[in-house]
Amino acid sequence: MPLSMCKVGSRVIVKDLFFEMDYLNRFYSLGIYPGADLEVMATQNAGRLMIRIKGMNLVLGEEITGNIRVDLVEYKRTA
Repeated sequence: MPLSMCKVGSRVIVKDLFFEMDYLNRFYSLGIYPGADLEVMATQNAGRLMIRIKGMNLVLGEEITGNIRVDLVEYKRTA
C-alpha cells in the first residue's frame, strides 16, 4: 500500500520507492530505502505526513508518500 494511505500510529516497513535515481539517492541518504522501519507520527494540511525514521522526524508531501510502497507491521490507535 502507498505510505499516503497509512494512519497515524502505523509502523511500516518500506517495500519499494518509485522515483528517479536522483531522488532515490536523496531518500536513501535520509534512511528511507527498502527494508527501512518507519512510523507515521502525524498528518498535516494538504496530505502531508510526519514520519519518524531512525529517531528523526520528517514531513513528506502527498506526491512523495504516494510513491513509497510499504507493508504494515503494527497499528497503534491514537486518541
